[in-house]
Amino acid sequence: MDTITKQKDLNQDKHQSYDVLYNLLVEKKKSYREAGNILGVNHRTVSKWAVRFGIKSVHRNCWPIVKRKNNLNDEYFQKIDSPNKAYLLGLLITDGSVREVKNVYKISLALKDKEALDFFSKEIAYTGKIYGKDFYRLEFTSKKMFGDLGKYGIVPRKTFNARIKKIPKKFLYDYLRGVLDGDGCYHKGGIIISSASRYFLTDIEDILRKDSIIGGIYKVKNTKAFVLSLRKKASEMLIKKIFSSNKFAIARKKERALMFAEMKV
Repeated sequence: MDTITKQKDLNQDKHQSYDVLYNLLVEKKKSYREAGNILGVNHRTVSKWAVRFGIKSVHRNCWPIVKRKNNLNDEYFQKIDSPNKAYLLGLLITDGSVREVKNVYKISLALKDKEALDFFSKEIAYTGKIYGKDFYRLEFTSKKMFGDLGKYGIVPRKTFNARIKKIPKKFLYDYLRGVLDGDGCYHKGGIIISSASRYFLTDIEDILRKDSIIGGIYKVKNTKAFVLSLRKKASEMLIKKIFSSNKFAIARKKERALMFAEMKV
């Protein structure tokens, strides 16, 4: 390093001192501890200098740790071993979002059907509140859950490249139940599933084809969206597979689906 590297030098020239710290903390992305080792001082001293000169380290270890206000079961999605977990993954891949901001790992789910958020909250033992009036939102932080969800394709900026990943075969239709509650639509001609990711719809199409449930993928005109469309017979087959037992689903959608397939509500 051809700049000043000793504490006494750092205090001699303000402009030179700033350059030294900026070079280490910003350009070379050193932590306070790493910068301290180079300068021969304690990391707390480097932190004080950084505050004095208004320099913020871009190293992850220097970002503030935000204490979580509410409790939850961080390990809920560590293993997908129940229909409820698979359902919630389907709901999150469609209507959920995850993001990392300065070492804070945020997970959120937004829907107009509060019952789904109540179900999610209960499943993960979340002690916080659900916000909203006509449209509801649940948001919390969890580094562990953020990582686990990533294994199943729920990652930041997933809109255009979402895929179905590592869902256990026996829970695939539970997963699709969540997908339908998120981005599914029941109309008189059959079921439509919408997505900005053609890959995601292709994954669903492949799953259904194995059970002789045939649909087609189409581009929505003048948009970036695609739809997987199932005609009446294929829709009835899918509905009977998804609602073959009394498992959770958004009530208004479940009622419409069962009426469509002429099953008892």
